[in-house]
Amino acid sequence: MKNKYLKTAEEAKEEFRNAFALQCIGRDEVPISEMAELLGNGESTIYKKVAKMKDEFKIENKIVKRQEPQENQGSEGTTDVNSTPRKKEGMKTRKANARKPKKNQASEAKKEGK
Repeated sequence: MKNKYLKTAEEAKEEFRNAFALQCIGRDEVPISEMAELLGNGESTIYKKVAKMKDEFKIENKIVKRQEPQENQGSEGTTDVNSTPRKKEGMKTRKANARKPKKNQASEAKKEGK
């Protein structure tokens, strides 16, 4: 049986956008406490919602702000937000970082004794 109170991710995002638009009339930012009160959530839930919508909103000093759209200035000197991070030179792979077995101390003692 489907829960009629459960929202899809897109419905939850749309509800957040509408609440932000309602609260920010005449200003560019909304305190987290006001967003939490309007949506009927706790402040920690607002932090989580903003984290899921980090391309649209950000939090600075307990204030929710709308992100300014970032323009691609070309490939020279800038990185695309959605690009995957590249492996740094000199970084070992997971296999190379695997713990190596310790040498047998008894065989070491025999070699030193001869």
